[in-house]
Amino acid sequence: MKLRINPALIVVIIALAAWQFAGRGPGLVSDVIGTPVVVATELAKLLGSPVLYSNLGVTVFEFVLGLALATIVGLALALGFGTDQRAHDVIEPFLIIGNTVPKVILLPAFLMLLGTGVESKIAFGALHGMLPIAFMVSNGARKTIGSEQVRAAMVMDANRMQIIRTVIFPSILPYLVSAMRLAVSLTLLGVILGEMYIARAGLGFLLMRRYTELQISSMLAIVALIGGIAAVLDFSLRAAERRIWRSHGIQQS
Repeated sequence: MKLRINPALIVVIIALAAWQFAGRGPGLVSDVIGTPVVVATELAKLLGSPVLYSNLGVTVFEFVLGLALATIVGLALALGFGTDQRAHDVIEPFLIIGNTVPKVILLPAFLMLLGTGVESKIAFGALHGMLPIAFMVSNGARKTIGSEQVRAAMVMDANRMQIIRTVIFPSILPYLVSAMRLAVSLTLLGVILGEMYIARAGLGFLLMRRYTELQISSMLAIVALIGGIAAVLDFSLRAAERRIWRSHGIQQS
């Protein structure tokens, strides 16, 4: 079997080697930022600290609830304006505008409405995750509306909810899984951003605390940890995505 190396891995190795080389002598890298070896050492210390796990638990709690909320709202919107042309004409322009607006400018509004507790972080994370679900799943729903299965269900006098439950939802499952890959990363991003601005716990709070204390190497270790969590989640969903698309008779490139 021929060994295949991911080009992205090669880029990462080259970048780390260049970073390590840049920190050989005195200067910004060695004195302030730290080399990859120093950051890895800080990450090892962090993984052995109970402070990490208390903050990680807060972020995981906010992330899971934010993702659940994003999925529910995104699916409701997708099945609403994806299966009804009039609803599509009304709702889609607002979602397009909302998708182009940088979400971070809305964070103060979330903090004023929901306070500085976990509620604002959950809602802000859900805001990031719901839009890809709404757009991608609605596209799948609109493709299914004109299918023979839907026409057959209408001939059998099935109502709209029965058609959505028995025909449309199974058909949009591949689109939902693909959307979840984006929604997971974006929801985590929203939660971390919320924690970075105003929070008393969480990985974002811990990251900003290290930054304000000018512990840059420790801050980069937290960034690496967050990136690793996102990569593991993406890898898991990518594998599930391939299986589900294949089960629907579609081979992804």
